[in-house]
Amino acid sequence: IFFRLTWNQICWNHLANTIIKECKSSNSTRALKMRMIWGSIFTSGGTVGSCPLAAKKAGNKKGFGLHGAILDEDKWNKVRDDATFRALKARAEQDAQFRSILLATKNQNIYLLHFERLGARAYWGGSVDKASGRIQGDNVLGRMLMTLRATLDQDEESSRTPSSSAPDADAAESTHGQNDATGNQVTNTATTHDAPDADTDHRFKRQYADGTNVRCDEPLQKRQKGPS
Repeated sequence: IFFRLTWNQICWNHLANTIIKECKSSNSTRALKMRMIWGSIFTSGGTVGSCPLAAKKAGNKKGFGLHGAILDEDKWNKVRDDATFRALKARAEQDAQFRSILLATKNQNIYLLHFERLGARAYWGGSVDKASGRIQGDNVLGRMLMTLRATLDQDEESSRTPSSSAPDADAAESTHGQNDATGNQVTNTATTHDAPDADTDHRFKRQYADGTNVRCDEPLQKRQKGPS
């Protein structure tokens, strides 16, 4: 997932604050300037384009070094979850297509897995175990996306529901005036649709081969049997 950031937004603040403090403590004005310039290339006014590949290259270790930047991984790891989730929320606010896709996956009850070849050792994503068909890895990014889409769905539902202080007369009658055959009052209740349990819902999985993801709505073992 890639999108451009505005200057005063999201996770860059976490990284920038850490870098600024370190530079000030070492009285390195030049180092501070270089690091701020490096960070700005990823913003909406920067030089890195909207191509995900360009962003990936600029953000790897070699790209860091070219701009005189050093990432303190220990400090980053302390803020990475919050920073990443804020970034996802910011994209949802800016990108209507992104919101639409997330809501569509929720409506279809699709489990979101960020594929990583590390498998069970993966933090941001994971993979499907070939033997058991179960998802392995922490899949933190996938879980964040499912949490975000649940929030978006609630917001959409709230915007569609008209607010009124006085209940409709017909609705009040149908809710409070109906009795079942035994004389007990019947109350209409609304049902809610929760996001799928990330730990137990294995009905929807994705199978990846040669870097290409294929939608798989059946357990992996069944798909591996081939055509009948």
